[in-house]
Amino acid sequence: AIPGQPTPLQIYFGTVLERAGKLNKFESIEVAKLFLQQGRTDVLEKYVAENRLECSEELGDLIRAIDVKLALQVYYRAEVKHRVVQLLADTQ
Repeated sequence: AIPGQPTPLQIYFGTVLERAGKLNKFESIEVAKLFLQQGRTDVLEKYVAENRLECSEELGDLIRAIDVKLALQVYYRAEVKHRVVQLLADTQ
């Protein structure tokens, strides 16, 4: 990767989002890994809010280690009720 330039994966995901509007479960997990490595939870928050990622338990688990509030949103949208309850109980 060239500093300051988008990586090939960023270009791929950007193209998919532009054309399809939403990433599938596996693409969502991969793009989350990419942005979490870069410390860009703000981008993930935006994508979740815009319903551009397919929320799943796996995606929530990945995000949970970095951002509990965002993970809660992902679990809620994915309708993983036991994780929502567990996360709420853990934060009390």
